[in-house]
Amino acid sequence: MARDSTLSMALSFTFFAICLLQVQATGVEPGPSKPAFLSLSPEKLREAHSKLKLGATLDGAKFAEVEFNDDIYWDGKFGSTSSFRKEYPFDIWVDGVDDEENEYNNAHPNFHASRLPGIGSSKDIYPYIASISPAKYGRSQKFMYWDMVWNQAEKEKNGDIILVDLAQYVQGLAAEKQEDLIPSVTTKSLRFTPPEQMETKQTIPPYRGTYSVHYKGSNAKWAHSDIEYRQISLEYHDDSKKPAGTGPHNLHYFHISSWKDRQAIDPEKLQFLIDEVDKKFKGQTIIVNCLLGFGRTGSFIEAREMYRETVKAKSTKWFFSSSGDPIEEYTATLRKRRALMIDSSSQYEFLHTWAARMWTMTTEGNTKTAAGSAGNPPSQGRRPPTS
Repeated sequence: MARDSTLSMALSFTFFAICLLQVQATGVEPGPSKPAFLSLSPEKLREAHSKLKLGATLDGAKFAEVEFNDDIYWDGKFGSTSSFRKEYPFDIWVDGVDDEENEYNNAHPNFHASRLPGIGSSKDIYPYIASISPAKYGRSQKFMYWDMVWNQAEKEKNGDIILVDLAQYVQGLAAEKQEDLIPSVTTKSLRFTPPEQMETKQTIPPYRGTYSVHYKGSNAKWAHSDIEYRQISLEYHDDSKKPAGTGPHNLHYFHISSWKDRQAIDPEKLQFLIDEVDKKFKGQTIIVNCLLGFGRTGSFIEAREMYRETVKAKSTKWFFSSSGDPIEEYTATLRKRRALMIDSSSQYEFLHTWAARMWTMTTEGNTKTAAGSAGNPPSQGRRPPTS
């Protein structure tokens, strides 16, 4: 019996050793080395930012350094500034708009908003629209903003439009009031009339009718009190058509009040905002604005795209998608359509800090997933992919 017991123990030990070797053989291999662009010094990043190419300048501009051939919105469509000027020629230094109310004088209405691609977007696919905040300007620009949102909502097939407002409104300045653009639990509804000629007060065709925006509800208390969500609806009214009102289109409105102009942001706050936006995301267009639609707007778009390409995709491919710096390449891509995207070096540095965060989250997440899957059949220990 003792001999049989010893033999049994020897066989058990041998079986255990074989199993241990199999586990070690299928264990987690060392991950890829951290890409070099994540270790660039602040000085190197500031230097790289200063050398970034801007967008194409506008042909025939008197001051080419301040006039760019950006993608803009007018008459229900998007196109280049150059195309707009050919359709509606004028001299921006003679004609243009009155700064106080932004009413038009010998110039046709347009709105500074640009369609922007995601990382790796196919040609002519633009998941984002970057725009100025019309709260800074007169009623005509507010109408143009809602006209753009309405026309986008009319053709949207993937869900309600998402609005992400990154402007830090300054209380007491009449030109920058959130309540003049977005209805709240107190204002309930707002109404916007079309642009007019300054002298004749006649509506400028093809604009007509009015837009009304209505408050529907808001979020419960969040951990970050400076981030809010409102559900609003948009309607169009035109007395010359039957029915007089069409719609409504429901909209998801997000706002963060603490992000300062040309500055970085607490990554935890940005992560929270992106996560909340993604809870409403079904593939629809996301319209993002700050004050001018360059710095904070670009930072949000690039940060969200990095998050989706890496952490959500459980992949490190993006980090090695460029022989140099993929953040530099994506910023250059955005600037081809909107020249001043990421217009401060502090935000450019922040995007590299954010990318390092994405690297840690992705590699640690992949390691944990692989470790949990070791030794399991192919159908076990795997998570379903996330979009």
